Amino acid sequence: MFSAVLLTLFTAVVQSFVLGFFFMISGYFTPASYARKGARTYLKDRFVRLGTPLVVCFFIVNPLVVYTLSVRSMGYSVPLSDFFGSGPLWFLETLLIFCFGYYVWRRYNPEKESGIKPPPQSKEILVFILLFASAHFLVRIW
Repeated sequence: MFSAVLLTLFTAVVQSFVLGFFFMISGYFTPASYARKGARTYLKDRFVRLGTPLVVCFFIVNPLVVYTLSVRSMGYSVPLSDFFGSGPLWFLETLLIFCFGYYVWRRYNPEKESGIKPPPQSKEILVFILLFASAHFLVRIW
């Protein structure tokens, strides 16, 4: 009983920020990758690295899992639309959409200055934290 409560609390805390953290890590490295590879190579690389596992899961893995679990074991029929889907690779699907969005954004808003921007100063970070916390507080009480 106590271990179930502990596991539930741990899972709730971890899941509240881990996926956002993964997206942040991915977004952090995106501008440097785009600048290093160029637009066409960046997009091609993203489609190969993210799209290939997604397509394999969509057309091979997910239909096999649905067939095995639903049709074969349980004996009931499933609509054809249930056989195809990204399943647990929804994260890759979302990353692929974000990468394409970044490509489009950079295409119409090219970076004006070259090089890497300096990291924000402590004062800027503090102002951001205060503004973000205030907005978060207002949204939560509203």
